[in-house]
Amino acid sequence: MDRRKILSVVRGYLLKEKRNTVLTGLFLCFVTVFLLIGNQLFANVQTANRLNAQALEGRQHVTYSDISEAEFQKIKACDFVADAGLSFHLGQAEDGTAFDYIDESFRNLGATVAEANIKQVINGRWAQKEEEIVFTKNYMEKYGLELGDTVSVSLSATDAATGDVAFRIQGLTFTIVGVTDNVTGFTDRKNGYVSEALAEKILREKSGRVNAVVRFVDDEKIPENLDKLNAYLGYGEEETETLKTQINYMLAEAVTDGGTLKKQNTAMNFTVWLVGILVVYNIFYNRLFEKKRDFIALRKIGFQTRDLMKIAGVEFLILILIGFAAGILAGYFLNQAVYGEIMKAFAHAYDAEGLVSPKLSWDSVGNTGVMLNIINLRKI
Repeated sequence: MDRRKILSVVRGYLLKEKRNTVLTGLFLCFVTVFLLIGNQLFANVQTANRLNAQALEGRQHVTYSDISEAEFQKIKACDFVADAGLSFHLGQAEDGTAFDYIDESFRNLGATVAEANIKQVINGRWAQKEEEIVFTKNYMEKYGLELGDTVSVSLSATDAATGDVAFRIQGLTFTIVGVTDNVTGFTDRKNGYVSEALAEKILREKSGRVNAVVRFVDDEKIPENLDKLNAYLGYGEEETETLKTQINYMLAEAVTDGGTLKKQNTAMNFTVWLVGILVVYNIFYNRLFEKKRDFIALRKIGFQTRDLMKIAGVEFLILILIGFAAGILAGYFLNQAVYGEIMKAFAHAYDAEGLVSPKLSWDSVGNTGVMLNIINLRKI
């Protein structure tokens, strides 16, 4: 049968049964909105968990303490390690100021809130030469210093295990080239950050030990990757027991919770799909039952069984598209109201703009489209 005749019949049914058409479209719109908001809820909760972990503990998966610089270089060259950062504690001055070196990767992997002060300087720049240094704001204020001033210090580094002095560095003179904010939560803690050139020099001369933060390529198997990395470094069981490592459990739990959320999300989608199937089946069964006499008449004027099936299928497809399009539009604005405004009141601890998304994610739209398509295929 001619496609135009089929479309003409479908258009006639849709216009003739305006009430049923509107109610069916509204129901499909409601299903679309519910799926969109529900899927976006799971996406936002998972994002919030990850961002909270990164704000408090950092983006690294594992922290190694008191390892050699050679071991750090081996970690950095490992093929299943995405990034690795280094920090080196040079020692403390007599006034308790800690002097450290932190590389760019260490700053990038650091906690966005708890270690916000190492992310960037608030004045000047990071140290690049041996004689350059960056101080925290409270150190500058205590001694009335400005950029370009020079300071002379002597440092002593202690062994973390024994508390004995590991080495001393006498008569260091620095030119201040930058200022960072104070350490978050410790306004009395003063720090100085030296250049890579000086850190490398002291590491070689004093055989110093470093700390390393490590982020793996696969963030869903952190404990397994840690064991794999220890084996790669040549650590046996006895060495592993005494090795100073710390898993970022907050981030690991956020990833684990993400897997749980995906299962819950799937369960929600399946439940909505099942209810949708039953309700939509009932709606279209009644619509088809009401057309029984019309279909008999259409058969008499030359319409084949497959033509009648096409009429029912096209009618349903048009209603699905109307409901999906209206649902996407309504879901977009409702999502902005729910997550862009209301949820901000519950997500003000850190960055509410980042914790909740006022926009629909492609995953939410994709999941909704798949579920409605399944309903469509089930009916056809």
